Amino acid sequence: MNLHILFTHVDLDGAGCDIIFQLYCLALGTQYRVFSLGNNEIDDVVMEVIDDPEIKYGSEIKFYFADISPSWLVLEEMVARNLNIHLYDHHLTSEWCMELLRNRGKVDLSGKESGTSLLYQHLVSECGFVGRDALSSEIIVKFVDTVRAWDVWEWVQTNNLISKYLVNLFFILGYERFVRLYLDRFLTEGSSNQPLILPEHQYFIDARLESQQENIDLMTPNKVISQKIFGYEAAVIFTGVGFPFSDGSYQFLRRHPQFDIMVNINLARKTISYRTIKEGIDLGTLAATVGGGGHLKASGSPISDDQQSSILEVLMKDLKYE
Repeated sequence: MNLHILFTHVDLDGAGCDIIFQLYCLALGTQYRVFSLGNNEIDDVVMEVIDDPEIKYGSEIKFYFADISPSWLVLEEMVARNLNIHLYDHHLTSEWCMELLRNRGKVDLSGKESGTSLLYQHLVSECGFVGRDALSSEIIVKFVDTVRAWDVWEWVQTNNLISKYLVNLFFILGYERFVRLYLDRFLTEGSSNQPLILPEHQYFIDARLESQQENIDLMTPNKVISQKIFGYEAAVIFTGVGFPFSDGSYQFLRRHPQFDIMVNINLARKTISYRTIKEGIDLGTLAATVGGGGHLKASGSPISDDQQSSILEVLMKDLKYE
């Protein structure tokens, strides 16, 4: 069986990996499956897939990880089963993966690459003339670089607003619709003159950005919880409607330098996100101490079921009556 399987993240960078991977497989006529996952799901899903009794996995079946990595135990199990694994990540806390995989992938720590750009570079080098032709149109190259610029936060320095527009379109449409939209466009629009953001989408993006900026401007120090996190002064919030955490935390921390980091607790997704703009703070390594990981200035960690239950118990205790 000639089958390619991709495990990727649920954010814009993961969606970019998904789109590029599907274009690659369609160009080569290869069967494929894509799993878009949160970091708290990856291990369970990978084990379900490789334990599937209906599929006999051999070297002809390729497993790709892009913008996400499993735990050491799961990756070690895959290596022990002699599975054909390729991993392309850019998170500091995934560097250890190369100890197991050797040359089967790349973990780039330069701070200049995203999962999408790393996977794209590999697939273009692997797919031959027909595949390269399918992946090398000007609009696809621009898409890959726009996703990369957002994910590594380069767009701030270069004032690349297209990256900001693209991520907002991603949140307006949701993961599945966004992937379908751009996959269909790249498959049907051969013209390199097509804009990455269509005019009919820009209206809705602008409206969302205006609403978000109003909420960002309303976020002041008296509306956050001041707390010591990892020994740093942190501004802690619980996920609020209309507050974009990446852009919002960047603006908040610039306006209020008395805070070192900003922390967002999302009980629905069972995640904690961390952001900083200060030099000398390694949030990826710090988050790894509580089961998470990520970049120097942007990272996250999971909230366990027990932790979620404990938090809810405290919040709801005064509402309970015997």
